[in-house]
Amino acid sequence: MRQPATRRNMNSMPQSPVTRPPLPPLAKGGRYAPLRGDVRLGLPRRDSLQIRNPISEIQNRRGSVLIVVIGLLLVVMLIGITFFTFANQEHSSAEYYADSAKVYSISPDMTLFEMALEQLIIGPHDDNIQSVLYPGKYSLVPNELGLFGANPKGRSLTTIPLDRHPYTGGFGINIISGPQGQPILDQNFNGKDDALEGLPNYFDLIKNINLSGAVQLSPTYGISQASSRQQDFNNFPAIDVGYTYPDINNLFLAYIGNTSVPSPTVGNPPNVYSVITPSFIRPGVPARRGRESQQQLANRPDRGATTVAPRTSSTCAW
Repeated sequence: MRQPATRRNMNSMPQSPVTRPPLPPLAKGGRYAPLRGDVRLGLPRRDSLQIRNPISEIQNRRGSVLIVVIGLLLVVMLIGITFFTFANQEHSSAEYYADSAKVYSISPDMTLFEMALEQLIIGPHDDNIQSVLYPGKYSLVPNELGLFGANPKGRSLTTIPLDRHPYTGGFGINIISGPQGQPILDQNFNGKDDALEGLPNYFDLIKNINLSGAVQLSPTYGISQASSRQQDFNNFPAIDVGYTYPDINNLFLAYIGNTSVPSPTVGNPPNVYSVITPSFIRPGVPARRGRESQQQLANRPDRGATTVAPRTSSTCAW
């Protein structure tokens, strides 16, 4: 009856040292000595066992944060440069597009004024032979430097000076008074009318004041010596005379003054009259053709070359 109890007591007793597997001996060198893996348990073999120090590892990685920050800054800078370049290109494209859509126009009044002012100062273009100032003989700057030449880059462009020295053209057109007070041409300074001397290559310079194509290209009243700019340069005297006076050589100048005439009554003071000579008009020059007014001269086709006033009988020349 007591045998089952004995079997229970045997199970509760500790195991014998013989049944537990023995521990491997500790190698030389302590815990840092190389250990062999337990082949029986399938453990990998380790040559050594090391315990890392976290503080020393942090000290070895101190520059890594700076490198990361510099890298981020470079990325941001690259993005900024890319954005600036793209924005600048878009801005230029927008300006070009806006300029192409604009229409630059000047009011008709300003266009006509600027065209007239250019002809008055420099002279008309070589393709504007219809202008009464063509070829620029009576314009301000050519009257100082001499007749301008055609622009080699195109007839529609501004003429260019051929001489850059002012007032070196000599005496110009020389007019003296005839027996009846009429103006006569005396280019050889002998006191006689050149028309009566039979001079070679003579033509009436007084009669041909208007050199525009509207007059000179007329087959009836024009002359071959004034058919083009080059012909004017070759046949007419130089226009940059060495003096300044409102005569036929300085047609752009005007004169406003007074003159006195003796009184027909003895003892009375002389009569004073105002004298006005407008620009581009010389009332005394056409007097040799008769005492006609400017309006009468303007309406007569045979007197077109003697005045620069507008005319109803001018020839349309382009």
